[in-house]
Amino acid sequence: MSSVWKRLQRVNKRAAKFQFTVSYHELTLETTSK
Repeated sequence: MSSVWKRLQRVNKRAAKFQFTVSYHELTLETTSK
């Protein structure tokens, strides 16, 4: 299980930046539309 978790975290390091920017962009869109 820990080996899978380590692999996930390694992928997450790359995906985290992209995911953060996408979620942040969606957040700003939601706040501006209201």
